[in-house]
Amino acid sequence: MNDFCVDHKNSMNMSRSSTVLLVLILIITFPFWIAAAAVVFGIVVGIFGGIIGLIGGIFGGIFGIIGGIMGMIGGIFGGIFGHGWDFGWHQNFHFNKYVFFALVIIAALIINKRQNTTP
Repeated sequence: MNDFCVDHKNSMNMSRSSTVLLVLILIITFPFWIAAAAVVFGIVVGIFGGIIGLIGGIFGGIFGIIGGIMGMIGGIFGGIFGHGWDFGWHQNFHFNKYVFFALVIIAALIINKRQNTTP
């Protein structure tokens, strides 16, 4: 055999052994690759959930501050969701404000429907 054939034969053996070594490394480290992918997925989903939670917390804080201020001055939150209106003629009668505002909404819907159906 000439030198070309000997070199070609050695390079084929070297290529085959490096391929086998590479396959063995991939098989042995395969669980670590799965774990790494799971870690990356967990970090991405965790950051996304944290951002959503932060936005919700900011909105909750803003509305809590507004509600606290309105409750201290007896504004809309203290007026609508308070203990009820006492009309004076019966001490145990408290007209529920939820019912009152539900009736107001129903009356507005009925009036709006009648105006829309009139030709």
